[in-house]
Amino acid sequence: AYELTGHTVTFFYDVGTGKMLDTFDNPYTGKRNNVTASVQGGGAGFGFNYSVNGVRPTKFVDKMPDKPLQLQWSMVRDAIWMHAETAYPPGMKQPRKQRQTIFTQQANFADRRILKLPAVFTATVFGNWPRWMDMGNHPGHVIWHASGAKLDSINDLSPKFRERLERDHPDRTTAYPFSGAKKISDFT
Repeated sequence: AYELTGHTVTFFYDVGTGKMLDTFDNPYTGKRNNVTASVQGGGAGFGFNYSVNGVRPTKFVDKMPDKPLQLQWSMVRDAIWMHAETAYPPGMKQPRKQRQTIFTQQANFADRRILKLPAVFTATVFGNWPRWMDMGNHPGHVIWHASGAKLDSINDLSPKFRERLERDHPDRTTAYPFSGAKKISDFT
């Protein structure tokens, strides 16, 4: 078994303008909400445990049933990609589902000397209202889409993204962002 860990910061964008959102005029509540990023990931013990018994959040390996590991792979020309669904622990408020695809080059994937594959991903997420929407008990859920890349350095970020990251989440500008701080989910 091994543990997959990572750090993800996703900013929300206006689909019409392509600009990062600082505020959102919520048509359901009539309120103007301050938009916060979706911040996920953690260090050792906060990732996903991959084994022949399935993929499960490390913290919940003993609380979730075994489900044989079955990864879906696709290849075209020089690319290879893996499709996966995120496993969530029992008792989480529904709906909650994530489907993701991670892409890399076949030559890199086959080269056992490469310890850190360059990769990009895309994911679609179904989930509860983000806290920043202040929806209370209003029925419904969100569907959002994210794409990104595994980075070698913070210098790989676009200037606008990096500026926002440093402003709103300076703790996420390092490979080791946690200093014992409590991790809080962005979703209800």
